[in-house]
Amino acid sequence: MTHLSRLHRVLMIALLSAGHAAMMPAQDVKAALTAQTAEADTLLQQRKFAEAEKAYRVLLPQAQKDLPPESPLNMRIRNNLAVALSSQGKISEAEAAHRATLVLLEKAAKPDKTAIQVCKNNLGECLFAQRKYAEAEKVHREVYVDRQTTLGKENRETLVSGYNLANCLYQLRRRDDARAITRVITPIAKRTLGPTHNYTVLFEKLDAKL
Repeated sequence: MTHLSRLHRVLMIALLSAGHAAMMPAQDVKAALTAQTAEADTLLQQRKFAEAEKAYRVLLPQAQKDLPPESPLNMRIRNNLAVALSSQGKISEAEAAHRATLVLLEKAAKPDKTAIQVCKNNLGECLFAQRKYAEAEKVHREVYVDRQTTLGKENRETLVSGYNLANCLYQLRRRDDARAITRVITPIAKRTLGPTHNYTVLFEKLDAKL
């Protein structure tokens, strides 16, 4: 990136931050939003959750105003805001954020199945954390079934979804149903991930309770 292009980028971010997006070409608005979102993502990765939440809350109104509702960047800001909330223990707020994001994802002209699965998984985790096990079971079952179809039964994300579903069933005292899942995913995990992998060990621990 040349000095001039760096200067242009800084100027565009400054204009956006000052609320002057109307003065900017559409492509510059998106570029500035993308750059600021990357900075917020860095805060999230550094586990600076309160700072990340603040950054995403500043970005979201601008993204809602200047980007289509189903825009990947808009969805990224929404999803990561919910993750930042959840990571601070603000579970009910995170649940509401994930639900709002899911509505937009499912209403899109061309729904992104992977994004929907990720959003549903995060929603299920929020529900589980609040001990809403029946609701969490329904959501995790949808994700597990969908991922078996789209990713395959041996994919790591599919296996994790199976574990999440089995854990919900365990909490609901439906041990036979939970066991039916762990007896499928645990051997696959041993073979594909290895017997000492964290997920394999986790699956085995749940299976031992059943």
